[in-house]
Order: sequence, then C-alpha cells, then structure tokens
Amino acid sequence: DMLRAVDLMREEIENIEANEKNLITKLKDLDQENQDLMAQSGSLHDERGFFKDKSRDLEVQLKSAVAVERLLTQEAGILEANIRELELKINNLKDAGSTEYQELLTETRQLEDEYSDVLAREQVIISRMNLLEKENIRLEQDIVRMTDRESDLNNAIISLKESMVIMERELGASMRMRERLKDSMIDVIDQNERLGTNEGTPPSLSNRY
Repeated sequence: DMLRAVDLMREEIENIEANEKNLITKLKDLDQENQDLMAQSGSLHDERGFFKDKSRDLEVQLKSAVAVERLLTQEAGILEANIRELELKINNLKDAGSTEYQELLTETRQLEDEYSDVLAREQVIISRMNLLEKENIRLEQDIVRMTDRESDLNNAIISLKESMVIMERELGASMRMRERLKDSMIDVIDQNERLGTNEGTPPSLSNRY
C-alpha cells in the first residue's frame, strides 16, 4: 500500500510539473504578446500626436487662406465699383471723342485686367481652402480611428496582464502543491524505512526513488 501511495504521489508530482511547464510557456507567450501590444500602442500614440500636430497646422493654413480670400473679395468689390464708375464716365464722354475719354478707357481696361487677376487668385485660394478642409476632415477621421485602436490595444494589454496575474497565481499554487506532495512522499518513505527497521528489511522505497 505504501509503495502504491508513493507511486501515485510520484505520478501526481510529474503531472504537476508538466502543468507548470505548460503554464510557464503560456506566461512567456503572454508576456511577449503584451510587449508587442505595448509597442504598438506606443507607436500609435506617437503617430496620433503627429497627425494632431499636422491637423493643427492645417487649421492655421485654412484660417490664413480664409483671411486672404476675404481680402481678395473686398479688393474685387472695390475694383468692380471703380470699373462701373469709370464706365459711367466713359459713357458720358463717349460722344465727345476727347483725350479724357481715351484715358478713362485705358484706365478701365487696366482695372478690368487687375479685376480678372484678383478673381483668378481668389479662385486659387478657394480651391486651396477646399483641399485643406478635405485633408483636415481626413486627418480628424484618422485620429479618431487611431484613438479607437489605441484604446482597444490598451484594453487588450489590461486583459493580458490580468490573465498573467491569474496564471502566476495558478503557477504559485501548483508549485506549493508539488512541494507538499514531495514532503508527503518523503514522510511515507521515512515511515516505511522506520517500519523496516522495526520489522526486518523489506524493500527500501528510498532506493526505488
């Protein structure tokens, strides 16, 4: 019976040791996965910061473009008013054929060219504003996606750490159980040897193990 009890304890210890090795391997895998996730999270955090800076820069450019567009609109309005005033004067002097008429006509044409140039510049600014707005919207969407991804990674890291804590407790409990079984097996062997001393010399368990 004692031999059988020792054999059973030995088998149990071997099973516990195998389970401990399995837990240690899983812990190493979880630790590596945790490190990978932390690296990804850090990279995403840095990338999100870069995109936020870029978005702020785009907002500055957009505000500047809006200000320029307003100035050009005002300039175009002033030029248009001046052109109308000159056209009115030209119409009044048209029949006179005077030098003043020719001068006003030339000035009007110059103003019309300047007006066309302002309108063209305004159109360029408007196109630039549209591009900046689209780019800013895209960046904001990217920032939201990265923030969500970073949050998911952080949650995964927390979950992994909790799993690692549970496994570490499991491993600790398993090691304590293994030590208790070893102590019990030693006690059984000692008892057997004491009985052997008192009753003769039966097979020694310590020699078997």
